[in-house]
Amino acid sequence: MNPQKLLQCIKEHEIWLKTLPGGQRADFAMQDLSGFSFSDANLKEAKCVGTIFEECDLSHADLREIDGFTASFIKADLTGADLSGADLRGSKFHNAILLGTKLRNADMRKGKLMNWASETVKIVTADMRYAMLDGADMRDIDLTGACLVGASLRGADLSGAMLDDCNFSGADFTGANLSNTSMVNAKLNSAVLEDANFEGANLSQASLKNADVTGANFTNATLKNANTSGVTGSGLDLKKLARDEATKHLQQKIKTQLQSHTLWVYSNGEEGKRCNLQNLDLSNMDLSGQMLEGANLRGTNLKGANLVGARLILADLSSAILTDSDLSNARLEGVNLRGAILQNAILDGANLSAITLQDAEGTTSDRKWQANLSNAILDGASLVGTDCRMSNLTGASLRNSNMQNADLSGSRMADTNLIGANLKGAKLPDGSVILPALQPSGTNSHIQMVS
Repeated sequence: MNPQKLLQCIKEHEIWLKTLPGGQRADFAMQDLSGFSFSDANLKEAKCVGTIFEECDLSHADLREIDGFTASFIKADLTGADLSGADLRGSKFHNAILLGTKLRNADMRKGKLMNWASETVKIVTADMRYAMLDGADMRDIDLTGACLVGASLRGADLSGAMLDDCNFSGADFTGANLSNTSMVNAKLNSAVLEDANFEGANLSQASLKNADVTGANFTNATLKNANTSGVTGSGLDLKKLARDEATKHLQQKIKTQLQSHTLWVYSNGEEGKRCNLQNLDLSNMDLSGQMLEGANLRGTNLKGANLVGARLILADLSSAILTDSDLSNARLEGVNLRGAILQNAILDGANLSAITLQDAEGTTSDRKWQANLSNAILDGASLVGTDCRMSNLTGASLRNSNMQNADLSGSRMADTNLIGANLKGAKLPDGSVILPALQPSGTNSHIQMVS
């Protein structure tokens, strides 16, 4: 195509866009237009399938919604051009200049080349190696599988973009906005990510090997199974983010178990499945108000956990770690806390009394099942107003605990260590009440009660 013919096509296309007589949509499909100047041209919706725009000047051109499937823009200048909504599947932008270019909602996924029988003969990916995309508007773009090795995207806006399986190795994202992007399995090896915003981005299985993340924002980003080896940059702990992601996964797993467990409880074991969280690390987790009745929590780490109002009736918490946990108003009737560590735990208003068992038909029996706190360590714990009736506290340590107004009626307290404990207003196993005047004092005081 010669320059005169090209100018005529552009003129007729502009008339077509205005829906005036004499206009015709520009069709550059499979044309070689290398080296031509399209600066400031209006080519919106033009047909450019397989068109070669190599080394062309397309600066500030209107290329919105063009059909540019497998088109080649190698070494082209697209500074300030608008490619919003364009079909650029399988297109090539190797060493192209796209400074401030608009690519919002553009489709740059892998393209399929078909033969006459509609059979796929080749898969082509968008090639943007070493492209200059500084300040480009790439919001919501689909670049799935594209190659942007060594590309410069300083200050570019890719928020909400689909970037799964992309190769950004060695790319420069300084100050770029990648919030809420999907970058699953993307390669960011040795990329410069200084001050980039990855808030809410999904980087699952992505590789950030040797990337520079100085000042980058990864708030609420997902980094499940991401490779962060060799990552550099102060003020950012990607290992912590990976751990946080593992915690999210664990929380989801627990949520699923709790749903099944609740069904198990209310169906008397006919449906669902008993919750088994044995030996898991659930430290600092929020389990307030959860149904954990009869659950297996043997040896579980619940340090600092929030169990306020949780139902743990007949649950097995033997040898569990509950240091600094909050069990205020929890239902713990018949619970097994044998050998558990509850230092500085809060059990104010909790129910640790014996529970009356029922037979298979649901008929109440004469048998009671004690809450077992034998050999448990409750030093410094708060049990204000706690119901411990008929509980087993044999060999338990309650040094410096606050048991004010607790009810210990009928409980077993052989060799229980109560040195420094506050027992004001507490009901003892024999039914007596500790009055303020009888409260043990002094750090060396030791009360041994045997039922």
